Amino acid sequence: MAIGADELPFHDWQVVDPASMAYIRHLVESLEHLTFDDACMLQLDGGENASDLFNLHRPVITGVPHDVASALNTLEEILSRGSPTLEAYQREDIRETRVLQEEKVRTTMAEVHYIDGLVDEHMDAVEGTRARLHAARDTKQQLLEKITAAAADGDVASLELELSEAEESEAALLAEFMNQWQSVLAVHKHRGVAKNRFEDEVVALMAIPQLPGHSEDQHLVGDAEERYEDSVLLLDEFLDMQY
Repeated sequence: MAIGADELPFHDWQVVDPASMAYIRHLVESLEHLTFDDACMLQLDGGENASDLFNLHRPVITGVPHDVASALNTLEEILSRGSPTLEAYQREDIRETRVLQEEKVRTTMAEVHYIDGLVDEHMDAVEGTRARLHAARDTKQQLLEKITAAAADGDVASLELELSEAEESEAALLAEFMNQWQSVLAVHKHRGVAKNRFEDEVVALMAIPQLPGHSEDQHLVGDAEERYEDSVLLLDEFLDMQY
C-alpha cells in the first residue's frame, strides 16, 4: 500500500495544507509505537484520564494523495470510540478473558482433586497406624493379664520384658499416629484454601458473559488489524517524503 510515484505530481507535495500536515503528523506520532492491540485498548479505556487518539480536531484534508486521505479515514473508522471494530475487539477481549478464566477454574479444580487424593493417602496411613496401635495396646493388656496371673508363681521376668517392649512399641506407634494426624490436619487446611480459591475463580468466571458471534468478530478484527498496519505504514511513508 506504498504511495506510488505517480500518485501526485511532485510539486503538489510542497503545498499540502499546513493544518492537514499537522493533523497527519499528530496522528502518526500518536500511533508510532502502538500495535493494533495497543491502539484498540487505548481507545477502549474509558477512565477519567484516558486519552483519545482523535482528540485533535480533524481539518478538511487537502493537498494529499487519495491513498493518504483514505488511510486517515480507515484509521478513524477502525479506532473512533464506539466504532463497530472497537466493539468487536472488546467482545473478543471479553471472550479471551473468559477462556483464561476457564483455565484458572480448571487449574484450581485440579488442585482440589490433587489435595483430595493427598487427604485419602494420609487418612489411609492414619487408619493403618491406628489399627497397629490398637493391636499393640491389646498385646500390652494381654501381657498385663498374664503377669497378674503368673504373679503367684513369681515367674514374671520374661513377661515383664515383653511388656516393656510392648509399651515401647505402643509409645512409638502413638507418636507416629499423632504426627500423621497433624499432617492430615495440615492437608485439610490446604484443601480448604484450595477449595476457596476454586470457588472464587468460579464466581469470577460466572461474572464474565458468554458472547455469541465469535467468528464474525474475529473476521472483522483480523481484517481491521491488516488495514490498520497498512494505513499507519502509508502515513509514515508519506511523512518521510516531506523531508
